[in-house]
Amino acid sequence: MFGKHDSYLSYPNNLTYLNANRQVFKEIQGVVPSTKEERKFGISGEYITVYFDKFKDEPIEEKLITKAAPSYTLEGQTNFWLNKITNYSYELQTESSGSSHVRTFYKNDEGLTFKPGNIGTGISFLSTIIIACLSAKPNNIIIIENPEIHLHPQSQSNLAGFFAFIASKGIQLIIETHNDHLLNRTRYEVFKENIKSSDVIIHYKKYKEPFEKININNMGMFVDKNNENSFPKGFYDATLQEIFTINRGD
Repeated sequence: MFGKHDSYLSYPNNLTYLNANRQVFKEIQGVVPSTKEERKFGISGEYITVYFDKFKDEPIEEKLITKAAPSYTLEGQTNFWLNKITNYSYELQTESSGSSHVRTFYKNDEGLTFKPGNIGTGISFLSTIIIACLSAKPNNIIIIENPEIHLHPQSQSNLAGFFAFIASKGIQLIIETHNDHLLNRTRYEVFKENIKSSDVIIHYKKYKEPFEKININNMGMFVDKNNENSFPKGFYDATLQEIFTINRGD
């Protein structure tokens, strides 16, 4: 349904949806009325910096706090994960410009500031995902399409570690992806017991065929409904034959 402002869709307060067409943060963003409970981010994340600016100094949900971060606030926790996932020393910063606009920029460890459009699309996309996840409460649902877009493979893997952390705290994540790095890291997180195997389900869809459910066992292995180490043809096999050929020396 539409809210009072017909430029954004309104969802139940327990649901957040971010589509694949996320936006690079604007340097200047108009303020959209929002409460902490409503969490009006926009389906492309277009309003999330306004939300961040309004609530950045408030502590996040206790279960989601990482004590290694510089503070327990939304800002401190967001920038901790931004650095941890990307291995870069960038901090997301916002400033209110009057009551109608918010200025957004990034600052590095040398104190230099950068416009959002000048440090890479993936940083804005990732910031959107981190803020949305850290603003959630237990039993909330977050749906994200292609979270790995414009991220380095190592960052894609680290992002899966972040998702495992969020999901292990009672927040349901529904992720649409084609990315092996996310899958591999998820298997590793299960293997390391950072998330229960029963809390991870893969729904695989092959063209014109029904969804197939794939589980991950405690050892991080893909298993079918009979708990056998198996997965459907077409899933996770884009390079397997080439790798097998290299290993055999054919």
